[in-house]
Amino acid sequence: MLKKSGKNVRKVGRTGTFIALDRLMQHIREHEFADILGMVSEMRSHRLCMVQTEEQYVFIHQCVLLMWQKKKQQSITSDVIYENASKT
Repeated sequence: MLKKSGKNVRKVGRTGTFIALDRLMQHIREHEFADILGMVSEMRSHRLCMVQTEEQYVFIHQCVLLMWQKKKQQSITSDVIYENASKT
């Protein structure tokens, strides 16, 4: 069993954070919801220690919030039918 303070375990946590963000970005493009805990749990069923610390979870949540805000902003922008291009 790996010790929690071991280098390999820390790398798995950081790598898991990156993988979770990548998967969530893809998911958010196609869906109107995101289950962060569910996705991390599913990842852990394949490899233990994916996303380990509170800081990593907070980082993922902050990134997901930014992704939702960007998606919402893009949908508002795409709803514009006419825009005065001669604004100065």
